[in-house]
Amino acid sequence: KAAEVYEAVLADRIEVGIVDDPKPHPQLMITLFKKERIVLIVPPKHPWAAKRQIRLAQLHGQPFIVPQAEFPIDEILRKTPIRVKVVHAFDNIEITKRAVEVGLGLALVPRITVVDEVQRGSLKALDLAGGPFERPIGLLTRKRAELSLPARKFIDLLVAPLKARASHS
Repeated sequence: KAAEVYEAVLADRIEVGIVDDPKPHPQLMITLFKKERIVLIVPPKHPWAAKRQIRLAQLHGQPFIVPQAEFPIDEILRKTPIRVKVVHAFDNIEITKRAVEVGLGLALVPRITVVDEVQRGSLKALDLAGGPFERPIGLLTRKRAELSLPARKFIDLLVAPLKARASHS
């Protein structure tokens, strides 16, 4: 959970934390290094499973499984009249995926979290029309911390592709 990562970095138990959708903190530096595309996951026998993409309006009234914390659908639908029916809330992405697999509802998740299930055919991942919808992934470090060499190398490794893309544009 993000709160535990923030706490561990602040308490100096870890030098670098990685969180989804980082929030500013006065004692922490946030380095955005990646954006994860959000997809709709459905079970393979769902009527939408053969589609590549779904319109946001089609989500209205659909049964959804959501994380107990703030979830991507909030951000995506906040400015629209579309409302989903929350049927379950879990604090674990693996449980969410299993619940979708057995047909308990649909979910919005980062694409990276369902690569294996999509390859196995146990889930179908659909893009959202009007997107892409993405969530930032960020690195947390203490603002005045002197990072160890391994921590600096780790950060460089993660940020290097971002720097390479920026220099090519």
